[in-house]
This record gives sequence, structure tokens and C-alpha cells, in this order.
Amino acid sequence: MKSRILVVDDEKEILETLADFMKGTYEADFSETVSSALALMKQNPYDIVLLDKNMPYVGNDKEGGMSLLKYVKENLPGTEVIMMTGYATVESAVEAMKLGAFDYITKPVSLNDVKQKIERILD
Repeated sequence: MKSRILVVDDEKEILETLADFMKGTYEADFSETVSSALALMKQNPYDIVLLDKNMPYVGNDKEGGMSLLKYVKENLPGTEVIMMTGYATVESAVEAMKLGAFDYITKPVSLNDVKQKIERILD
């Protein structure tokens, strides 16, 4: 059985790149919004969520990815999260790890790096 992955990012190019990369290797779903990602998580089990940190969400929340990370860690204990961001800081990496992220990737993403992190989770 293939591992099931959810990729959440509001940048279409990132979603397309990761979709091409995962085709044939992983069973993956893709979401451009936090709200649609939540809906997918309520319908499907995921082994891994690749999640963009800076996404718009309810109200003026510009870090919707962090809200989604909290949701995953509180409600889906068997799911690991790899955070992605184009605006990496030590503080944001530490915050994501404290909230339970498995790892942290800076954009532009290295597909080799993504593969290594996914394989570490699955081992």
C-alpha cells in the first residue's frame, strides 16, 4: 500500500512540482487552502502532511499553516507534518518544531530533501 500524503500550499507552482514528483510513488492529495485541507483531513487518513507555513486563513491569520499544524497534532496523532516556508527564520522553525512538526523545509524546495524527509518518516 502506498503512503498517503497531503500537500497544502497556496502557491500553484509548488503544488504542481510536488504533484509531478509524487506521481507513481505516493498516493497524494493537494490543497490550495487551509479550509479545503481540513475537509480532506476529515475524510481521509494521511501518513504525512507537507504544509506551507504562510497561508491565509480565518480573519487576518497569515500563518494558517501553523493553525493547521496545531489541528493535525491535536486530532491526528498518527500523522507527521513537514512544514515548508519561503520566509524561514530560526524563530519560526523552533515554533513549528515545538508545535510538533517532524521537520522544516525552506523554499524553493529541494525534491531530494523532500524525498529524504518523507523516507525518514516512513522508515
